[in-house]
Amino acid sequence: VSLDLLFVFVFVSIMLSPRIGRIHEFCTSKALAAFRVKQIREAIFKQKVKGYDEITGISLETRKELSDFMGGPQILSLNPTSVSKSAQAEKVLFELDKSGDQIEAVMMNFSNGKTSLCISSQSGCALACSFCATGAIGFKKQLSSDQIVDQILYFQQKGIEVDSVSFMGMGEPLANPNVFKALDILTSDDYFAMSQRRFSISTVGIIPSIQRLTKDYPQVNLAFSLHSPFPDQRNE
Repeated sequence: VSLDLLFVFVFVSIMLSPRIGRIHEFCTSKALAAFRVKQIREAIFKQKVKGYDEITGISLETRKELSDFMGGPQILSLNPTSVSKSAQAEKVLFELDKSGDQIEAVMMNFSNGKTSLCISSQSGCALACSFCATGAIGFKKQLSSDQIVDQILYFQQKGIEVDSVSFMGMGEPLANPNVFKALDILTSDDYFAMSQRRFSISTVGIIPSIQRLTKDYPQVNLAFSLHSPFPDQRNE
């Protein structure tokens, strides 16, 4: 691999994911070989380790230093605070940071053996649709690309095979530019390596983002969130 190609890959990785950017920063500060970044990345996204201290491809000392640099051994950028289960579903409440802002993700098990996730893209929502409980909360913050993909990674770390993902949780997905970064990570062979066809995005109709989605991700399923088929009722 040429140095130019390596530089492009590193730059793109940093732009996509704050976590990967921090890992690159750590490896550079310790003058570690470039392949160490790949080892760490593959441990996270391929081996699904839960902590930096579990990455066996690097020394114990480096694991400890990396954990300290990243603010702790936990890889996930959000913290699960409660779990509620039924026969076919599991809902997880995540806390984003010290602000106390929260989001939800739901895993659904179907009779055909398939597993689907419903994930959030924002904490709260600014659109305030009258039929939506999230809208009543008001807008809190945009989720980062890491916080979006980590809702999936949380379940994968538990050994769950995820067959499909719907962006139908809290927030308007196409009002958060980080959703596109998340899709880049989720469909990249270097990260989750999931097919575009396994994703569905629900929107109230953000036209510029719909145009971008259909151009960049033509195989991602698009759903429109309409609480009524009648325009007059929708406009109330």
